[in-house]
Formats: sequence, C-alpha cells, structure tokens
Amino acid sequence: MTVADKIRFALIGAGAIARSHAEALRQVPEAQLVAVADTREDAARSLAETSGAKAFGSHKALTKALQVDAAIVCTPPATHTSICLDLLDDNVNVICEKPLTVELVWVRSILDAARRHGVLITMASKFRFVEDMVKARDILASGILGEIAFFENAFTSRVDMRYRWNANSAISGGGVLIDNGTHSVDIARYLFGPIAEVQAVKSRTQSGLSVEDTAQLLVRSEGGVLGTITLSWSFDMQLPDYLVVQGSLGTLRVGWRESRYRLWSSPDWVVFGKGYDKVAALRGQIVNFCRAIRGEEGLRITEEDAASSVEVIDAAYRSLHSRRWTTAVSSPKPNRIHPTALVEEGVEIGASTAVWDGVHVRGPAWIGENCIVGEKTYIAYGVRVGNRVKINASVYICNGVTIEDGVMIAAHTVFTNDRFPRATSSDLRSLASSLPNEDTLPTLVKEGATIGAASVIGCDLEIGRFAMVGMGSVVTRSVPDFHLVVGTPAHPVGCVCRCGEPFLRFEGPTAPECAEAACPKCQLRYSVRDGRVLELTAPA
Repeated sequence: MTVADKIRFALIGAGAIARSHAEALRQVPEAQLVAVADTREDAARSLAETSGAKAFGSHKALTKALQVDAAIVCTPPATHTSICLDLLDDNVNVICEKPLTVELVWVRSILDAARRHGVLITMASKFRFVEDMVKARDILASGILGEIAFFENAFTSRVDMRYRWNANSAISGGGVLIDNGTHSVDIARYLFGPIAEVQAVKSRTQSGLSVEDTAQLLVRSEGGVLGTITLSWSFDMQLPDYLVVQGSLGTLRVGWRESRYRLWSSPDWVVFGKGYDKVAALRGQIVNFCRAIRGEEGLRITEEDAASSVEVIDAAYRSLHSRRWTTAVSSPKPNRIHPTALVEEGVEIGASTAVWDGVHVRGPAWIGENCIVGEKTYIAYGVRVGNRVKINASVYICNGVTIEDGVMIAAHTVFTNDRFPRATSSDLRSLASSLPNEDTLPTLVKEGATIGAASVIGCDLEIGRFAMVGMGSVVTRSVPDFHLVVGTPAHPVGCVCRCGEPFLRFEGPTAPECAEAACPKCQLRYSVRDGRVLELTAPA
C-alpha cells in the first residue's frame, strides 16, 4: 500500500492512552500517523517524534495547517464534546476515547454533526476488539451454553487517583463508574444486547476522593439477562477472569491470561483464548475504522452504541442518587400532533416532537426530534428545524429559514425572506407567486440561539451560536456568536454565556477589541477578540 493510499490520522492528546494508540497505528498498514496535538506542546512533540509526525499546540491549529482523514481523541472526557464537534465540522472522521461525552444532552448533537458532514464517529471501546471477547460472543450466540441467566464483571485494582484528572468530576464527569464502568456497560451490550434498567450503589470512599472510588452496578438487559458489575480504584480483587457468564448448560470465563468454558455435561474446560492484549485490541479498532471509512465494512461500535453507553452511565448516576432501579433505555416517544394542526404531505417530523393546535406546516419541511411547535404557528415549505427546538405560539417562519439544534423562538416572532416584497405585479392585475425565486434570501439560526418575543428577523443573515435577540427587536444584520442584541434596528449591547446569562456589557456600540470574562452564573470562561467570542472552557 502506498503512502497516498493510507488513512491520515491525527492524535488529539499525548497522554498514556495516546501513546498506546500511536503504537497500534504503527502496526496498521492502512493507517499513517501524521500529526499530534496537545495543549502541552512538549508532550505533543515527544510523541510525534516517535512516528515522524508533526506536533501542534491545539486541535484547531492542527486542522488549520494539515488535512487529515481521521483523528483519535485522547483528551480528558470534559473536552470530548467541543473537540469532536470541531473535528466533525472540519469533515474529519473521529474515534473518541470513552466516554463519548460526559453530558447526555450533547450526544445527539455529536451524532447529528457526523451525519450532517457525512463522516464517521465512534467510541474507543477496546474490549469489543479483544479476540477472546469476540470468540466469547460467538460461543454465546451458538447456544452451546443454553439460556444465559446472569453474568459477573469486575474491573478492580489499587490506583492512586488523588493527583489525576480521573478523580476531578469537572474534568472526568464522575469517578470509577464513568471511567471503568463505560467499558463494563459496552461489554454487557455487546454480549447481551440493550440494557433496560440499572441500579448503582457506592461504598464509602477509601482514598478521600470527592468522587466514587468503589461502586457496584446491577444491570438487566432487555432480554432478561441479569448482571453485576464491580468497579474499584481502591481494592484489587486479584481475579484471573474479568467476566464470568452463567448459562443453563455451562459457564464461560474471559480472563486476563486465558479464556475458557465448560459444559455441565463435561468435567473439562475448553480453552478458547490467550487473554488480553491492549495494543492488539486498539489495533483491531483502527483497522475496522479504516475499512469503515473506505466503505469496506461497518463499524463494530456504531454511533448508537456509543450513545447508548452514555445513556446507561447517565442512568447509573441517576440511580446512585435516587437509590432505586432506573430505566436505561428509553424508546423514542411518537410525535404528538394536535387534531386541529394541518401538517401537509411531505413534512417529516422526528420522534417525541409535539405540534400544538392550529399549527400549519407546509410540505416539504423537516422538523427534528424532541421539538415543541406552539399553537397557531406557521412553518413554510423548505424550512428545516433541528432537534430540541422550542417554537412558541404564533410564530411565522417563511421559506428559506434553517434552524439548528437547541434554538428557542419566543411567541409572535416573524421571519422574512424578501427585502422588497409586493403582493401583486406592478400593474396590480395578478397576485405575485409565493414560490421562492431569486429574491428569496436565506436565514440561518445557529445552535443554541434564543430569539425574544415579538421579534422580526430580516433575511440574508445569520443568528450566531448561543446568541440572544432581545424581545421586540428588528434584526437587519447578522448577529455574531454569543452576542446579545436589542432594539430597532437591533444592535449589540453585550455577550451572553451558553446558559443565557450575560457575562460582558459593551461600553460602546461594539465589542471591545480584546477582553476575557467569566459567566457569573456558571463560571464558563470566554475570550472576546476583534468582535469574536471564543470559548475558553467547555461546559461541565
């Protein structure tokens, strides 16, 4: 295979797991490591030198300087969402270390971004690529062990986490439950199918950490298989097997150095594997990813597998606080359309979306999942609405408008699409067509933005990410990301955080040339340079 034929990989992060991925990449003929990025530039250079790659101080600097086909994200979990979204927006295929994200709310945004750009996203979950695990799955599927009743999984060892980011919940998202537990959940789903419900308990911390260092998780699969998962950073149970499966006809054990099974009808164990090899497992995932990029095979860990792991861990933490069994798999609710709503042929509406009374949606139009379309709202043909969008009562959205995920549009807002509209021809003899033409101009409302009540939004403009338009405003120019605009015509008066709280007030008509500020409500930090707002910290 020539160099030109290889998939060009970047590593984002240069810590211990990144070094294991680098070693695995060297063993994959289809792949070539061309770049390493880390905020610690010396660490990036050190790792890059081992592979003849280039080093960068950030993933943004990397993608700006180099074109890569794929990236492996090996940074702390709290950074996964922002880094993955940036890479996907640059049309880079992504393997993200587990967990995909620490907040369930961001999962769909990541998956939607991958689909929108036509690239792949998967979670690094090495155990699906351990040869013994693959063989175990085949043995269980063969039925030789009979009906599977329950399983036991344990990942326990004594590790001093006091000075590592893993024990800082703001960075890691939690303790041992989200760390090693994500592997456990993925193993359970791989072998036994979707998990229906979970119950989590934790012990008193043995190491003085602010997060759980020892926990147990009970899981029940949709197929009725019961499992216990034991996780600890403080105790080493010194078990030779990290997975034991009990069936009506026998037992199967997957071990660190050997894997085997025994039928009740036989006194002998049958050895089927030689144990765990981390680099070989990582290599297997990279090979699968390269072939998936080329369209030669499907991803072994699909985007929905990655999402489901986040959902189950989220349910586990909810169970930890409620002390009860918690549903882990929530089947999408059907959309709810009021009998008086007029939804024309060709309109696509996602799951769990509510369309209230008196709404008129002309086809074709597209409305995503978990949206609310308030009473007496009109949505024209060709309009695209993302997921988790709130459209309040009596909103008018004309042709040419695109609304991204997480947007709120308050009541009585009007979108226009023509600078110089007329109802008739110039001689007043014929009604002007409402079909789009060269004078129909687009409007884009980017993710997370809010538009206040009774606003009028002009055309041929953009409302930026997490921007906010004050109520009663008339917007005639594009609004930059995170800006707050008010008035007629709307003008910028400050900047707002993702949470909606203002964090900077302008003394003049424009943003200061250079400033840094923190949100007084949630403490996220921002930099304002030349009128652009940059996020300095990712949401927790």
